[in-house]
Amino acid sequence: MQLQAAGYSDLGARFSTTAHNAFSFDADGYLLANKTSTAVQHLVLSLAAQYGSTSDAGFIDAVEQDYLAQVQLVGTVHAGSATAADLNAAFGTSFA
Repeated sequence: MQLQAAGYSDLGARFSTTAHNAFSFDADGYLLANKTSTAVQHLVLSLAAQYGSTSDAGFIDAVEQDYLAQVQLVGTVHAGSATAADLNAAFGTSFA
């Protein structure tokens, strides 16, 4: 109350649950764009043994770390809209 007497006003708290990123990483698209790479093929098989879904945070993080280790930009044939079904078709996996 003393703050209001000094001319301050309570504007309430503002929370944001939305994160804004400068770079939106498409894990599925990255894997599909590089499906002919032996290293990516091994990565996908390793991930398939560890994760049941491509939306799992661990799956996305592992793919993103692999991408960053490559230090190169790649394109996706799906223009950033690749899905787990696309991965399953390309690699014979069964991600949900």
